[in-house]
Amino acid sequence: MPTERFLRLSENKKQVIREAAKKELSRVPYEKVSINQIIQNADISRGSFYTYFEDKEDVVRWIFEDSCNDVHSFCKRKLEEGKGDLFFLLEHLFEYFAEAIDRGDGMLEITRNILSNQENLKIFGLEGMPDPTQVGGEGSLGRWVYERIDKTLLYKEDIQNFLPILTMGASVLLLQIRQYYEYPLYRQEARKGFYRGMALLRRGAYRRSV
Repeated sequence: MPTERFLRLSENKKQVIREAAKKELSRVPYEKVSINQIIQNADISRGSFYTYFEDKEDVVRWIFEDSCNDVHSFCKRKLEEGKGDLFFLLEHLFEYFAEAIDRGDGMLEITRNILSNQENLKIFGLEGMPDPTQVGGEGSLGRWVYERIDKTLLYKEDIQNFLPILTMGASVLLLQIRQYYEYPLYRQEARKGFYRGMALLRRGAYRRSV
């Protein structure tokens, strides 16, 4: 992770380095990332780079953690604003990621470039499916969301019944965001598809008489 020297930089300087790193990480697969290109983009010396980071893996970890912190803060705010409504959160997450795509944020390209190589998954600890017994365990994302939602909105309030709902909602979100990104001419269709999916999850797929 970044050194203390980096953390003492002004926010403006950190942002310059952040954008320089994201530009390079979104340009090429991880194994082809050039530290020289990052320092040129940021207009810093090679020596300065190595007083801030250990290597390019260190930069990637920082970029991902920084972005995850932003998303985490966003989710916390939206759960509070929506009074614990899971679907309020998911709908705002769709718009959050869609806006990032529209402005050319670069994080989806970075994620694609990192995950395109199986070896990279091992480097960053992303290989394999999560242990099913830990999905809702202490410290997990599922548990974090469950503890902040309004459980009275659920048909069944226990976490075992909540986790499949969260998984399905996240799957619809990821699918439609991918379509939004990959097919720019059909972004409105991707948005409509997402909101249809959310409506189905809210109401259920069957008529109540079935």
